[in-house]
Amino acid sequence: MEQRIYFIIGDILSVTTIGAAVSLACLFLTPSDWNMFLAMIAGMAIGMIVALGLSTAIFIRFFGAMEIMVPTMLTGMITGMFISMAATMTSPGYFTGACFGAAIGIFTLLFTYFLNKNFTKTLSMPQK
Repeated sequence: MEQRIYFIIGDILSVTTIGAAVSLACLFLTPSDWNMFLAMIAGMAIGMIVALGLSTAIFIRFFGAMEIMVPTMLTGMITGMFISMAATMTSPGYFTGACFGAAIGIFTLLFTYFLNKNFTKTLSMPQK
């Protein structure tokens, strides 16, 4: 992953924005009387659609496709699953949901940075 400050700020901005947007979309579209498992599947689909739309419309242009797609799509899927499941149990407010979505975005960004730092060398092709 890119280590320059411009791209790190872009990663943080993209995952927090997408996390909040996915959270708001899932809170709006998930009814409270659904089965939790079905809500998680629907939330993951909603998260992928919203993350793909926002990342291609806004963030890829400025920060590059390969650097943005992994953290934003992971953020969209995890946020969608978590918030949709939470919406079936009790409906958090929109502000609380957006804050949770942004926090999940930061968590997934840290997770992808951790995996990239620790496992890139072990999975790469051996040099001759």
